Formats: sequence, C-alpha cells, structure tokens
Amino acid sequence: MRRFLIFWLVVLLVANAAVIGAWIYRDDLYAAGVLPAAEVPTRADFPEVALPAPGIEPDGEPAVPELLACVLVGAFEQRQPAVEASNRIAEQAEAARVLAESVAGEPDYLVFVVPAADTSAKDLASALQAQDVSSFAIPSGERAGNVSVGVFGSQERAQAHQTRVAGLGHDVRLATIERKRSVYRVRAQNVPPAALGDLPHEPCGDDGDEQPPDAAPSEDAATPVADNPPAQ
Repeated sequence: MRRFLIFWLVVLLVANAAVIGAWIYRDDLYAAGVLPAAEVPTRADFPEVALPAPGIEPDGEPAVPELLACVLVGAFEQRQPAVEASNRIAEQAEAARVLAESVAGEPDYLVFVVPAADTSAKDLASALQAQDVSSFAIPSGERAGNVSVGVFGSQERAQAHQTRVAGLGHDVRLATIERKRSVYRVRAQNVPPAALGDLPHEPCGDDGDEQPPDAAPSEDAATPVADNPPAQ
C-alpha cells in the first residue's frame, strides 16, 4: 500500500512540473505547434461606439466656446500687475485694457488751533513754537487763519496730541482729511472664462461709469489741501 501511494505522489509531482514547464515555455510550444494557437479577438469582435469628433457637438455643429461679453478683473493695488494680467488675457480675448480708478483711502487727522479774536494766526504759531509745539499758520483753504500743529495717520495719536496742546491753554480741534488712492482693473471683452484663471472678476457696469484707460484719479474739491503739513 505504501508503494502505491508513493507511486501516485511521484505521478502528481511529474504532472505539476509538466504544467508549470508548459506555462513558462508556452510561447515556444505555440511556435513549435505542440500547443494549439490561441484565438486573439480582433477589432471586429468589439462593438463599434460612435464618438463625436473633437470640437463637434452631437448634432454635427461646431462647438462654440463660452465667452464672457465684458468683465472687470481686479482690483490691483499696483499698475504693473494689472498690465501683466491684461497682456495675458488679451491673448485669448477680443480686447483687454487697464483702467485706473480713484477710491477712498485711509484718512489723515489734522490737529489745529483756533486763534483768539485778538490774536493773528502768525502770532499764535510763534507762541506755540515757543512752547515747543511744531506749528504753522494755514494760509488758504477751508481752515485758513487757523494754525496747524500736526497731521497724523492714526486717530489715537492725533487725539493724544490734541489733549497735549489743549493742556497748554489753547483751543485745539481735530479734523478728518479724506484721502484718495488709485487702484487698477482690467476691462476684457469676449473672453473665455479659462483665460481669467483664479483672478477676481465681475461683469462690467454701465459704460457711462467707465473711466478712460489709466485715467488719473480726480482730486476731491472738499479735501483741505492747504492743511497738509508733514505727518508726525
């Protein structure tokens, strides 16, 4: 019985070795005709799927890319980045140009002293300078005849200086000076959205609100230009 089991074990080992050898050398066996040639599916065995040609709609009409009729891109704090964005967008848009516009900036705070009825602005400025307060008479503008004792970019500092000068016995007041600054936008027409990338943009407004390209911001007539001594 033991010899019978050993015989079948040897047969199984030989069969496994033959199968493994046939798998490893299957290409050579195909070439020698020992194994039948495998059937390889041809293109005719696969169903044909109709695919639309690139740039062609399913109904056969050419695909028209979506275009934005008019957009304003930005705003940019500096002109050069706006120019660079305009040049890139112009490669795919019908037109692109840089616009400059004036917007409200951070205000300044003017500290000034009102002279007494019997004192001129010039004499008051001299008296303040004698008290170690930098000052000068305002020659023109809305506050002509008063004495400026400083312009500050911080309201807290301006109020602190107002309190200091008032402690010297003067009628000290505080005024806000509104300032303007320029920002830049790109106005693009008939532009594909992909050309804008991640740049912020919005539809154009009324043409009547548009400024000429790189227009200089208009001066605010209400700004007291004469009240602009060096900031402290």
